[in-house]
Amino acid sequence: MPVSREATEYTFRLLIFSICWLAVSTAAFMDVFVFAKSRHDMKTATEEFNLEPSQRAAIYSAFYLGWLLGDPFFGWIADLWGRHPAVYSSTLLGFIFSMMGSMAVGPYSLFTVRLVAGICMGGADLVGFVYIMELSKMEQRATTASVMQGFFAMGVCLASAIAVVFPSWRQMYLVSSLPAVIFMASYFWIPESPKWLAQQLRTGKMKGSERVTNSNAEKAEEHRRLLNVAGGGGEAGAAEKGEAKEGDSEEFTYMEILQDSNVSRNLLLMCGVWLQGGFTYYGITLSAGNISKEIHLNMFLMGIVEIPAYIMCAWLADTIGRRWALISTTIGMSVFCLISWVWDTKEGRLLFALIGKIFASAVFGIIWMWSPEIFPTGARSLTTAIGSQAARVGSILAPYVVVLMEEANEAAGATAGAELKRPPLPQPVFAISALLGISCAFFLPETYDKELV
Repeated sequence: MPVSREATEYTFRLLIFSICWLAVSTAAFMDVFVFAKSRHDMKTATEEFNLEPSQRAAIYSAFYLGWLLGDPFFGWIADLWGRHPAVYSSTLLGFIFSMMGSMAVGPYSLFTVRLVAGICMGGADLVGFVYIMELSKMEQRATTASVMQGFFAMGVCLASAIAVVFPSWRQMYLVSSLPAVIFMASYFWIPESPKWLAQQLRTGKMKGSERVTNSNAEKAEEHRRLLNVAGGGGEAGAAEKGEAKEGDSEEFTYMEILQDSNVSRNLLLMCGVWLQGGFTYYGITLSAGNISKEIHLNMFLMGIVEIPAYIMCAWLADTIGRRWALISTTIGMSVFCLISWVWDTKEGRLLFALIGKIFASAVFGIIWMWSPEIFPTGARSLTTAIGSQAARVGSILAPYVVVLMEEANEAAGATAGAELKRPPLPQPVFAISALLGISCAFFLPETYDKELV
């Protein structure tokens, strides 16, 4: 049976935006190796700049701090000027500043460059996801989210491979920036989001004839079909005149979101879920070096176990719904984090930490799937940006928890005269934080099998 053109276009677009997330992930998790403690098999920035624990944790968090700032900025750009210019401009700038990390001359310049790289890559991460979700049909959304997260996991594995082949931290930054080039090469092949265009038509900010007939013939026909503006009559005619029908989504500002009790309530609850998900996902991943000394293997395994996690989260989300899928995987993550903490051997701690990472990845995958579905088109980028900001707060805190626990482990081991049998790994902290995500998820609306508004 021949594959339809529509299916081919969907597959191509999903691949392109998945590469965008691969580029973001590789750039983010390269810091695990760049800021590792002094090692004989790598030349790290920690060693070259003689970084103190507080400096190391601060620069470690710089990328995620930038991510925190970049999400709302590029989310605003995406709602104002469109998804297409927002995602490609942020990726281009992210590529430039990620490369510039290899030219840092000291801790302050390295902090600055990683901060700006995080702002830009964070924007690409957010807008890219909203963009492809709006290009996907209702029945494709779970698959879309899972594939995107799968490529994000592959970025963790790619970062590990780069660290093996290129042992100098400057080479790591240079090479890890290259996947962004592949995504940027698709600039002329990806159309603007039809849902964003339709929202602009409904609010009178754009006339159908201005956007559709100025495109090439093939794209014009696609936009006419997707936006239902062919012929200029009926619903299309109303859209051309900016006459929004009752129930049409309008563009939201920060103040309008706060004034809308339903949207603001859901956003507050979703921020709690994002915060817990980001803290545990990045915390467990970044603590790979604390579980055993094989940091390259640990990180590779932390990435590879995410693949089955996203298959699992897609199946759960389409079987028991978004809410119960998130609650069940959060409980699973907590249980295996605690088992990893109480286990006596390094091998056992690694095994159960990896299983906990599977559930933590599934939690984060469900959050990315669920959050855009809860809010209307006019507020989708902005609310997803705000939620992602909450996750960035969690990811900023995670390196501090990991570094402080590592230092506490070494201090306690030195006092005892040997390595502790049960080091103070951060897993119990991650397990306890799950209470926040579960309590917030109970009160969020279920969106399974519902069209985007």
